[in-house]
Amino acid sequence: MKNKKIIIGAVALISIIGISGICYAMIGNQEQKKVAVDQKTEIKIELKEKEIQAVIGKELPLTEIIEKITLSLGSKLVSVEFSEGMVDQDKVVYNKSNVPNSSVLFNEIGEKELTLTAIDDIGTEEKVEVKIAVIDDYTKYVEGDVAVLIENEVDILKGVSYDKDKIKEITADTSDVDWKQAGSYKVMYNIVAKDNTRTTVTGIIKVVTKDEAQTLANGGTAVLTNDGVVKAEDGSTPEGSLVVSEKERKKAVENTTSNTSNKTNTGSSASTSSGNNTNTGKKNSGGSNTGKNKEASAHTHNWVAQTTTINHEATGHYETKVVQAAWDEPVYSSRTICNGCGGDITGNIDHVYECGPGSYSNKKIQVGTKHHEAVTKQVWVQDSAAWTETVTTGYKCSCGATK
Repeated sequence: MKNKKIIIGAVALISIIGISGICYAMIGNQEQKKVAVDQKTEIKIELKEKEIQAVIGKELPLTEIIEKITLSLGSKLVSVEFSEGMVDQDKVVYNKSNVPNSSVLFNEIGEKELTLTAIDDIGTEEKVEVKIAVIDDYTKYVEGDVAVLIENEVDILKGVSYDKDKIKEITADTSDVDWKQAGSYKVMYNIVAKDNTRTTVTGIIKVVTKDEAQTLANGGTAVLTNDGVVKAEDGSTPEGSLVVSEKERKKAVENTTSNTSNKTNTGSSASTSSGNNTNTGKKNSGGSNTGKNKEASAHTHNWVAQTTTINHEATGHYETKVVQAAWDEPVYSSRTICNGCGGDITGNIDHVYECGPGSYSNKKIQVGTKHHEAVTKQVWVQDSAAWTETVTTGYKCSCGATK
């Protein structure tokens, strides 16, 4: 009997040890799972500014909103989107800072508080709130493209006009302009609107040679000098604005950095307020006559047309396209129907004893509808195709004379 107790006790001890081992293994697995959870990817979104400014009707790339997105364990992003205003993208590509080539577009002026959501390929999700101020497009109210004669560091605002009903004050930063080197340069106009909104508008300053200045003046374009404007060869004072193609504008903006590094003279900032006359140096009467007639007694001019090409970009607008029309979904419910009279006797089955043939059926019948709103998206519609225009800017002879 004593031996049986010893054997039973040993078995019990082994059972306890076995159970303890199993429990320990379960606890170990839970710890491993906890570690795996603790190592879940962390997503960190860094914005360029606390408050972002967007222009109504113009796409704002996410690269101008987001500084970078960091993922702690090397996972990959599968989605970065705002809660409103996303523009459809055929192919989304992420840069080295994990910011996609997507953009947003807004069609109403005002303050917006949106949610920016980033999701990686293992399901980790991060949200941040972003304030975006949608402002008016002030490029419509400023004519800031100006031609200037080389070697003349002028007050550029004498050649700029703007809408005083919309803009209270405007200043110009011409520090990127090399007044001694012919070429096109970017100028930044700092705008203070009537409602005290502050923004910037990009313009172009075209520094031209004497021959170029004379050709522009003969064509009616005002070319600023320290004394006024270059007069046309017929003695008239041009008042027209400089016309800059989109291709030339883009090239000037892209080349500004390299042009600035080679400058020998740094331009200064010019400023004025809305109380000053801004409509302008284009009507000043001063200026020196740069046209020089060099004629040999036996020489006959052979005038050759000088042309330039103006590339006009395609134009278009955004429209709302219906992806799926609004529709009503039938809602069904299981009901008890009398086979005799066809009535709904749900909850009153005893009715069949009062109505032949004394039987019933369970059927699904429509009891209502659920309305679904239409699904829409913004699509780009082209109004006119891109086209190229060749314009005659003047005439030149082999002797160097121009007209």
